[in-house]
Amino acid sequence: MSASASKEFVLTSLLEAVGFVRTCPFQKFSKEAEHYEGNPKEASHYIKLKPIDDFLVNNLSNLREYVVGCMSVYYLYDVGQTSDGDWVGVRTVAIWT
Repeated sequence: MSASASKEFVLTSLLEAVGFVRTCPFQKFSKEAEHYEGNPKEASHYIKLKPIDDFLVNNLSNLREYVVGCMSVYYLYDVGQTSDGDWVGVRTVAIWT
């Protein structure tokens, strides 16, 4: 059982409890290149994402990552707030096996 002042918090808490949604601080996409140091071709895919990382980090505050999914297919939503107070983000799909 979960209780809160907001419906959003209760839903997020319940989805996290069953492992369907996870939230965490923003994780740079280009950081994944570290896992492929011995494979420059694979690492280059992640290095190409550095401009997106830089844009998000330099232009958004309250940057969070929401990971939605189960088994091996996950949807990643990186959301942050602009200096004007608007919320924007990017999304991608990850296959983790």
